[in-house]
Amino acid sequence: MAILDCRDFQHLIHLLKPIPDGYGGITESQGFYEVHKRIRKLTVQPHYAGCPVLGQNFTVKGLLNGNARTFTIDVKDPATGVKKKMSVEAYFKSRYNIRLDYWELPMVEMTKKGVYYPMEVLTIHDLNKYNFKLNEYQTSAMIKYAASRPAERLQAVQSSKQMLKHGTDPILNAFGLKIEDRMLRTKARLLPNPEIQFGGNQKHNPGTNGRWDLRGKKFLSTNKWPLVAWGVGFMPGKRNAINRTQVEAFVDAFAKSYIGHGGEVSNRPLIVELKEDVAAAVKRLYESTGVKFQRDPQLVLIIVPDKNSFTYLRIKKSCDCRWGVPSQVLQAGQVVKMNPQYISNVLMKVNAKLGGTTARAISKVPGADLRPRSMIIGADVSHATPGSHAPSMAAVSVCMDAFGGRYYGACETNGERVEMITQANIHTMLAPLIREWMMNTGKGMAPENIYYFRDGVSTGQFQQVLQTEVPYIIGCLKTITEGKWEGKITVIIANKRHHVRAFPNPNDRNCADRNGNPLPGVLIERDVTSPHEWDFLLYSHIALQGTSRPVHYHVILDQIGHRPHELENMIYNHCYQYMRSTTSVSLCKLTLPSPVLTGSAS
Repeated sequence: MAILDCRDFQHLIHLLKPIPDGYGGITESQGFYEVHKRIRKLTVQPHYAGCPVLGQNFTVKGLLNGNARTFTIDVKDPATGVKKKMSVEAYFKSRYNIRLDYWELPMVEMTKKGVYYPMEVLTIHDLNKYNFKLNEYQTSAMIKYAASRPAERLQAVQSSKQMLKHGTDPILNAFGLKIEDRMLRTKARLLPNPEIQFGGNQKHNPGTNGRWDLRGKKFLSTNKWPLVAWGVGFMPGKRNAINRTQVEAFVDAFAKSYIGHGGEVSNRPLIVELKEDVAAAVKRLYESTGVKFQRDPQLVLIIVPDKNSFTYLRIKKSCDCRWGVPSQVLQAGQVVKMNPQYISNVLMKVNAKLGGTTARAISKVPGADLRPRSMIIGADVSHATPGSHAPSMAAVSVCMDAFGGRYYGACETNGERVEMITQANIHTMLAPLIREWMMNTGKGMAPENIYYFRDGVSTGQFQQVLQTEVPYIIGCLKTITEGKWEGKITVIIANKRHHVRAFPNPNDRNCADRNGNPLPGVLIERDVTSPHEWDFLLYSHIALQGTSRPVHYHVILDQIGHRPHELENMIYNHCYQYMRSTTSVSLCKLTLPSPVLTGSAS
């Protein structure tokens, strides 16, 4: 049962207070509309002394623009039968001898016709689904609460199994169904990890740790043009305040570290203190940097005082969409510390945005490397957060090197909650990227082999991918080559939204890490996979917290003709090429370092 205290009510009163409409009257505030949207379909119960419907559930329809003192109802006098209008506040006082303490709050209307209640007498009894996106602090708290170690999760599953008592369930027995008391046991293989190759032919073998560091290592490739025109802006803020001296010290360490990793830095940046609105601050930093160096800025660094996601999104939107300049946002608290490892981690991102590559994976398995004249295409469709009517976004990325380490990308709106990418979008996004690949990687020739990685598709939509998206891709290639393309395509679906977990023997260091999770490279391809299709479960990362989840790969088309171990190892190797991280990642990520699109498509 949810109950608000006095401070919560005072905050609500301030948030929902009507505002002047500019014409001599009043209207609803923005907070009113936000709360109205959030409480719709909420299940509540009235709770007060003498309540005639105590324990009865009602569904909220929304807020009304009227409080308990101004909102009136018709009350029938039982003695005379005469109806008279009375405010809700007066009705509660005369009928139940209840004085409403927070009459200023808006009235709440229920879906049942003619039912209204003051907000302060309502309580939330049942579990209600929260259909809105969590902010960064709520998300962090949720992850910490939900993350449990393998031993704890295993114990919870076994306890729940015993509590359900499947053996005595009359419904299961009526249909002759039996559920084993023990979990399914299966055999798994440990794939050999690749070596990590850095610049200067430096190599590192991470073994089964799934992680490495950048100390004493150079990037595989760095910025093609020296870093000449770049600016650094810092927002003072009240929390984690930072001054110019600290910023200058960080900039020196930043440039020195980048040179140590093989980068080229020709000038010190312009340092600007930003006190304006975010958009105006980015504009001033961009223009001031351009004026100082007499050319378009190559990079801007912006130091913010906190983790405010709204500020971050505004910075990225201004830099990516308005000015078209690569940007990197830093936290003031981390900048002040000047930790060398933090600086190297930031430089991986900056180097990628300037056209470089952190490292590449060298396979230990023959045939697991990307074949000559092969192009990798990654695609995904992301849908709007619950409660939003924003369109779905389709993203496509294409590798721009021979080993699948660097990608260019594009995105387009794709209708409202439409999972299949439309033909127009595939041609609009893919055609320029294929031409770019042909000019640079293909040396003027079209690719012979296409690897199409598709994320976020359910089992029931596999056939749709083969019948719609794959022909659209082939049609795009034929259009570019004037009907001459006769290559082959392999289609792989990557799915991480499932409920399969593996619990290895926690004492066996050949299959389990110190937390009890499977080691990177554990491959499961029998017993829990389909007997009719080519699918497998792959653990390719170390779980920092909680119980790790494998990625379920489905190979739904393989015209190229791989042996199973070749393709499985190739996918595993690509998990070591995520250029923003010094760890292998859980999903075969096709990263988009270009400022055209922030994020990644898999």
